[in-house]
Parts: sequence; C-alpha cells; structure tokens
Amino acid sequence: MALMLILAAGPGCKEKRQGHCPKYIQVRAVEPTPGDVVVAEVNGRPILASAVRRRALHSKVTVREGLAELINEELLVQEAERRGLHRDPGVVEAGKAAAIYQLLAHTFEKDFTPKDVEDAELRRIYKRMSRRWFNRPELRNFAHAYLTRPWFKRNRRWTIDIEKDRELKQILRNFRRLLLQKRPKTWEAFRALASNFDQGDQELSFGKGLKSHKDLRPAFADVLFALVRPGDFSEVIETRPWYHVAYLIEIKPRKSIPFAQARSDIRDKVFPGLRKKAFTKWVDKIKQQCSIRVKPENLPVGGVAVGERSKGASAGDR
Repeated sequence: MALMLILAAGPGCKEKRQGHCPKYIQVRAVEPTPGDVVVAEVNGRPILASAVRRRALHSKVTVREGLAELINEELLVQEAERRGLHRDPGVVEAGKAAAIYQLLAHTFEKDFTPKDVEDAELRRIYKRMSRRWFNRPELRNFAHAYLTRPWFKRNRRWTIDIEKDRELKQILRNFRRLLLQKRPKTWEAFRALASNFDQGDQELSFGKGLKSHKDLRPAFADVLFALVRPGDFSEVIETRPWYHVAYLIEIKPRKSIPFAQARSDIRDKVFPGLRKKAFTKWVDKIKQQCSIRVKPENLPVGGVAVGERSKGASAGDR
C-alpha cells in the first residue's frame, strides 16, 4: 500500500459529515492521463480506472473488489495524514525507496540491458577467460598424499639423505597398501586415511588440485593422466621435491567453444558486474548536477549521532 502522497496547497476536502474530514488537510487533484478516467473520489482525491485495473490484476480480484480495496486504502492514508504519520521517517524512507524503484524502472534499467554490452567488451572477456570457461585442455581433478624428500645443501650443492629418502618412500608404499585394503570411494575418505595414517613421527601431507597435464611436473602428470576411473589411485610417484600417491576425483574433458557460441553465455555471466559499474557512473553523473554538502562531525557513532551521544553522557554524569 502506498502511504506516500504529496500534499499540495488548496482545499480539496468536501465534507459529507461535520468533523469527518478536517479542513486543515489539503490535497491536490490528480488529473487522469489521456484515455484514463476517474471512477471514484475519496474526499476529493480521484481513483483512476488504470489504478483499479492494476489492482484487480495484481490481487486477482474483480474490478469492483479492486476499487473497494483502493477506497479503503485511500481512507487509511488520509487518516494517517490527519494524524501526521505521513511525516514519520519510516514512511518517508519507504516513499523514497518506491520513488527510486520507479526511477530505475523508467530510466537506467531500460537504458542499460544485456543487449547494450558491446561485442568488443565480450571479446575481451572471452580472451581473458578463455581457458577457464571456453577453451580448456583436458583436466584432472585429483587429491594426493605426499611426503617432502630430505634434500639439504652441502658445500653449495644440493644433496639428499639417501637413508631417510628410502624410509619416506617406504612409508608411501605402506600407505598404498592400506588403500588397496580400504578402497576409498571418495576423496574425503582418501583424506581421512591419509590424516590417520601412523608411521612414527612422519605425517602425510594432503592436497587437491584441478590441473592440465602441462600444469604438473611430467613424472606426476604422466601417472595421474593414466588413471581412468574416479576412485583410482596411483603407485608411489617420485618427483624431485616429493613422493606422492595420487587419487583421481574427476576427469574434465577438453572444451572448445567459439566466441559466436559463447557470446550469450558471457553476456549472462558478466552483465550483473557490468551493470553495477554502469550504475555507479550513472549516479556519479547525476551527482555532478547537484549540490551535496556533508557534515562529517555529525556522523553517528555506534548508531547514535555525535550530539546525542554527548547529551547522553552528560545526563549520565549527573
């Protein structure tokens, strides 16, 4: 129900009963647009046929029932005005929100639609996001348990503790034997086995990834991409920094979508962000035509205006 009506100068209250409509309430007559007609008046305020039609459609009632609703609402609005409630901050803010909604519906939202996003912008996004969304190689979604190999620097050269390195590799072999027994069906189960695997003071590290073959170290990639079914796990894989056991979660096939086919998807994905930027520019343009003065010293502190907070503190001191 719209409770924000603008009161204009001039009498408009035609009393049927003494005291029913106080004389200090002033209203303005709303002139019907061409093709519209007045179907009722409440203390001089017209209710238009277009409003009745909208109400009947919105409330799914007959036009007579819609008219009755509008008459009752108008009576309540005028009573709220008589009591001065139309000046309540909550009512004023609700009216502002309704005004903004109508403004955007008739201006910005009509002027900036998905069709207004230029092809040059869509092509730029297509190129930037091509590998992620449209032209990506075959990917592997995987988990792995691993141990860091014991490399150390001696006389400016990197060397490895051979005995410790053998121990670490054996730990991964033992873990793989556990996997053969348990046959984890999900990567969460694989992670739980890795987390609870007890081999003295050595704890297995865990990681996940979604990578193409060329994104990985060749030794690891060759073994991972040889796995064919989700739930498969590898032998112990040796790379220079680590020993791993890989677990296949999902195979994502290669994707290749040309720009002409991707255009509409790109527009749908990026339009909300582009509209937000365009809206900011639109509001900034309106700001340039207005006079705005800010008083930072009166900003609220903790939900209370600075002046009010000072008064409260003084009262408490007394």
